[in-house]
Amino acid sequence: MERLLCVKDLEQAIADHIANNNAYPKPFIWTATADLILGNVKSVCERINSSAH
Repeated sequence: MERLLCVKDLEQAIADHIANNNAYPKPFIWTATADLILGNVKSVCERINSSAH
């Protein structure tokens, strides 16, 4: 059964994650092309512009 986290538990979990990530860093490798990113932006813009809001 999952237990509810209190704020202190959440803060500690975040601090532990950061410490672990800093202790064992891995390079971030960007794999998306500019065309893919711009295509996604275009798609979002088209949806936003055609919404009834």
